[in-house]
Amino acid sequence: MARLLTRSRVVTTLAVLLVLCCYFYNWILAIYWMMVNDCTTPKFYQDSVYKIVGEVARLYEEHDIPYFLDQGTLLGAARNQGMLPHDSDVDINILHKDLKRAYDLFQSHPWLISQMQYNDGCYVLRVYDRSLGVDTLSPHIDSFHYFELEDQKKMRFVHGGDFLVEDFFPPVKVPFGPHSLYAPRHFHQILVTRFGANYMVNKKVRLQDCKESITMTLFGRPV
Repeated sequence: MARLLTRSRVVTTLAVLLVLCCYFYNWILAIYWMMVNDCTTPKFYQDSVYKIVGEVARLYEEHDIPYFLDQGTLLGAARNQGMLPHDSDVDINILHKDLKRAYDLFQSHPWLISQMQYNDGCYVLRVYDRSLGVDTLSPHIDSFHYFELEDQKKMRFVHGGDFLVEDFFPPVKVPFGPHSLYAPRHFHQILVTRFGANYMVNKKVRLQDCKESITMTLFGRPV
């Protein structure tokens, strides 16, 4: 009887561990990826994103749609002259009034396709390479947007936060991987506001970033 109870406890313990591993497998893999690969997103994946953002920027410029790099993408431009090593997408933001026009641009494009998605409480224009698939794991860029306020001196980011128009326009070209793309006019001030005065100092990669990196490594599509 005692032996049967012991065996039952072992089976129960193993079952619980299996359930926990299944539930937290992505975090376990992230910890492993952080240890062995410093959470670097594969080159083939970032190269696909560079290809998309280069074409998106070309179209925006050709059709007079002002854009600028923003958030972690802008941080990568300042630190690395390209994507941060663990990044898997690019934020290239536009004004709200241009959102519909930008969406329409990609519907007839030979190899790009766009979707309007609801993300973190707001709509974002997500652009994919048709040949690489259109899903969460496919290489893509995001165009969030800014609302121009009535006084025409400020803009409000869709996720919150007001910024002076003069800090963004006219934008300036900065190196970004194989491209030269527009960044806010006073991008230093924008980065200080978003990331603090020491934004150029590399911080420890978060587990969340590592989880995204390993997801792209395991399930992203090589080209």
